[in-house]
Amino acid sequence: MILATYLPIFRAHELRIFQKNVEMLRPDQVLVCVDYFFDERQRDMLRPYLPPGASLIVGNWRNRTSCLLRLVDVIAREGDGLVVDSDVVLAGEFPEIDR
Repeated sequence: MILATYLPIFRAHELRIFQKNVEMLRPDQVLVCVDYFFDERQRDMLRPYLPPGASLIVGNWRNRTSCLLRLVDVIAREGDGLVVDSDVVLAGEFPEIDR
């Protein structure tokens, strides 16, 4: 399963919240889409917040829908996936519900 989220770069701190979902679900792949990314030096700012092993999609679309559609495209091509807002922690019962 792919666990994915999307956020503007100025909310990178929310990836610490998203990390709780990663720990709970233990997905095969973690995918993070970051908007308002316009300079490669911004990767250094993101690095401390990214879950270990996460794949990163970056762009300067200035549009959350464009970011979300990129995630949906990857998930549709690669298999089962779940997109969760970066500032939402799933209920503890979610793994049981998802079976």
